[in-house]
Amino acid sequence: MDADAVFTIRPAHPNDADAIITGINTICSEDGAFYITHFILSPPWQQVLYQPEAVPDHLLAVAVDGQQFLGSCRLFPAPAHSLSYHVVELGIFVLPKYRRQGIGRLLLQYGLDWAVDQKFEKVTLGVFASNKAAIRLYTEFGFIKEGCQQRQIKTAEEYVDLIWMARFL
Repeated sequence: MDADAVFTIRPAHPNDADAIITGINTICSEDGAFYITHFILSPPWQQVLYQPEAVPDHLLAVAVDGQQFLGSCRLFPAPAHSLSYHVVELGIFVLPKYRRQGIGRLLLQYGLDWAVDQKFEKVTLGVFASNKAAIRLYTEFGFIKEGCQQRQIKTAEEYVDLIWMARFL
C-alpha cells in the first residue's frame, strides 16, 4: 500500500469468504502464527462466513483497501450452554505485505469495540511466544498473560510455547 492508501474495517460479507479463507491459509503457511496447518470449514465458520445474520453473537470483520483484502479479525463466543458464555475468543491476522501499517491495531480496536457493544465481559486469545509483535500489540491494548502451555506448538523447526492472554472489558 502506498502512503495515501485508505483502508476500511467492516463486517465481512459472504462475498469476502474466499479472500478470508485464502488469507487464513496464507498465514498457516508461515508456520509461526496459527496453530492449524490449513483452514477447514467447521459449522461455526460455515455460518459466520456465509450466513452471518444467523450468528449475531459472532464477529468476522475484514480490512480492505477498495476491493483489496488486507486482513481479518474474528470474535467467536463460547457456546451459549457453557458457563463461559460471557467470554469471546479473538483471532486476527494481517497479510504479510500489509503488516506494520496500523491495520492490525485498527482490526483489534474494531473487535474490542464490538465485544463491548455486545456486552461480553472478557476477550481471550492464544499467541505463539515467538510472535513478539503480536504480544506487544495485545499488551498495548491491555491484554495480560494468563498462562503458558510450554512446547504446545511443534513447527517444522522447533517447539513453541503458546501464551494465553486476556482482557477484561
